[in-house]
Amino acid sequence: MLVDKTEQSRNEFRRVRNLVKTEIRKAKQVFFDKKLSKATISAEVFRVFNGFRGQTKKPMAIVNVEHFNNFFATIGSKLSEKFSRGFPKTNGKISRLIHTFRFFPVDASEISEVIDKLKSKRSVGHDGISSSTLKLIAPVISEKLADLFNESIAKHVFSECLKTAKVLPFHKSDDSKDPNNFQPISLLSQISKIFEKIIYKRMNNFISKHKLFSRSQFGFQKNKSCVDAILKPTETIRKTIDQQNFGLSCFVDSKKAKIGTVWV
Repeated sequence: MLVDKTEQSRNEFRRVRNLVKTEIRKAKQVFFDKKLSKATISAEVFRVFNGFRGQTKKPMAIVNVEHFNNFFATIGSKLSEKFSRGFPKTNGKISRLIHTFRFFPVDASEISEVIDKLKSKRSVGHDGISSSTLKLIAPVISEKLADLFNESIAKHVFSECLKTAKVLPFHKSDDSKDPNNFQPISLLSQISKIFEKIIYKRMNNFISKHKLFSRSQFGFQKNKSCVDAILKPTETIRKTIDQQNFGLSCFVDSKKAKIGTVWV
C-alpha cells in the first residue's frame, strides 16, 4: 500500500514490483528445469508439468474397495446382456473364403525380436513381470517361450493366466465414491502381450495379403490413423452438400466402451 501517492512513488513501486515478478519467474524456471532433468519417465514429466500449471491431485475420499472390485468385475457381462446376440441375417450373400489360414511355428529369434521392441516400462500385470525385466532375461527365456507358444497354438488353447488382467480405476470427474465416474485400465501380463504380437503379425499379414480388411477400417492398421477416420465422413458430408442431397449420421456412445482398454 502506497503512503506517498506521488507519481514518482508510483513509478518506483511499479519498478520494484516488476523486478520481484521477474525474479519469481526465474526461480520457478530454475526449479522446474531441475525437476524435469531428474524425471526419467513420462509419468514423472507430467507430474512436474501439472505442478508448473498449478494442477495437483486432490485427495480422494475413502472408497469401498470390494464394491469397486465387484463393479468392474461384472460390468462387462451386465452390459453384454443388454445387447442382442447372434449374427444378423445375410440372405446367403456372404462370399466364401478360398484361402486357408495357418499358424506358423514360433522360434526363439522371433521371440527375442518382439521382446526387444517392447517399450521399457515398470508397469506390471498380475504376474508382477515388467517389460524391462523381460528385456534383461530374454536370452534365457526366449526358447522356452517359443516352446510354450507353439504348444498353445498346436492345442488351440490360450491359457487362462494370460487372459487375466489387473484393472486400475482412474478417476475422471464428479463423485469419487461412484465407480461409474472411473475409467478402468487393464494391465495384461507382458508374456501375454508377446504372444498377442506374434499372433497379430500372422493374422494381419494374411488379411492384408488377401485384402480382407474393409476400406472403412482405419484402426490398428499400418499407415492409417484416426485422421483418416475423420476425413472419410467429412469428405462424404462435403460431397453430399455439393450434390444438394440430405445426409444422415449415426453416432453411438456406448457406456463403458473402453472397459477393455489395455496399456501397451
